[in-house]
Amino acid sequence: MVVVVVGAVALGKLDATLRLAAAELRFILEHSGARALVCDDALVDLANSATDPGSDLVRVCVAADAVPGWERFGDLAATA
Repeated sequence: MVVVVVGAVALGKLDATLRLAAAELRFILEHSGARALVCDDALVDLANSATDPGSDLVRVCVAADAVPGWERFGDLAATA
């Protein structure tokens, strides 16, 4: 699953069954005003291809192990 957070309140969810290509995901992220992208470790390669680690987009991965260039969801949940 890939989750796109739009603005501070609205939450948009893109189900992995949509089988988006990296360019399509990038277009959605760039044109939606998304501020964060949350994905699981199965889709992190796709998400890496669709995002720029130097952008303001917060990238969060739901995974047991840390993924370079991504915040770990478990770490965020532990500090909340």
